[in-house]
Amino acid sequence: MKSLHLALAGIGGCALGWTIASLYGALWAPPAAVAVPSTAGVPTFDVILAFGDSITQLGSDPQLGGYVARLADLYQRQMDVVNRGLSGYNSSLARSVVDQVFPVTQPMAAAGPALAKRGGSGSILPNRQSSLPGTAATVQLCILFFGANDAVDPPAPMHNPIDAYADNLRHFIGLLREPTSRHYSPKTRILIVTPPAVSDQMARETAKTMSVFRQVNSASTKRYAERAIAVAREAGVPYVDLNSAIEDKVKQLAAGAGAYGGYERYLADGLHLTAGGYELVYDLIVAQIKAHWPEMLPSPPSRATVLKPPAAK
Repeated sequence: MKSLHLALAGIGGCALGWTIASLYGALWAPPAAVAVPSTAGVPTFDVILAFGDSITQLGSDPQLGGYVARLADLYQRQMDVVNRGLSGYNSSLARSVVDQVFPVTQPMAAAGPALAKRGGSGSILPNRQSSLPGTAATVQLCILFFGANDAVDPPAPMHNPIDAYADNLRHFIGLLREPTSRHYSPKTRILIVTPPAVSDQMARETAKTMSVFRQVNSASTKRYAERAIAVAREAGVPYVDLNSAIEDKVKQLAAGAGAYGGYERYLADGLHLTAGGYELVYDLIVAQIKAHWPEMLPSPPSRATVLKPPAAK
């Protein structure tokens, strides 16, 4: 238990503890709907879109060195990296709001599906329109990073049957690939990231204060990771096997590497990532970009010029 406290303290302490607790507690209360200003004629960068659950939402946390924040730094002044991580949501809830997440590229014949609601709280996103409205930017890469919530065993409300999870991943891919889709974007590259490995021992410790972690287990999460890989192969989409990558890293550590066998280097509570876990997934994503889309590699960072103060007179 002491090591878990140290791990949490090392990556944000109370702030991270509050954040993780909120993932499985009360949902984020969205602000009132606001008018979305037109971006017609406004120059825009192309986009890398990260669509996932809490692991993606926390991926913008600078204290964790999240993978979204790292990508934003890598592509600064060349592409915008947009975080559409939704804490606490499985792939079915994400499917209900994907019309707001993926840019609309062509007119639709009918309104999209109704928004899902949790506990009568209303819209999941701040407004019912596209979250990338009127943009001329192209999503060059869409990262799909779901499964950690889907894989939680029932009766946890985040649980999703594995076949439904696979179908949702296919649906997201189809929205970008099918010419009849209002989100059709043939230039968009797609990358699937599997849910991470789980430390059963850490999850049991976390369950003492967060009961939902009683339904978190490594065997179930591994099956969902394997299904994500199967969908990626079926669709001809590259993937990052984060589940196996963490397992392999832990196996390489010397026996007795830590109170949790080394998992604490990559996992904060048995499921969510530490700074080390985010560094690993970032490295794996960049490796896939290099391997499959070298044309997407950024040029050397074009950082702002540091201006010298005027000389004293």
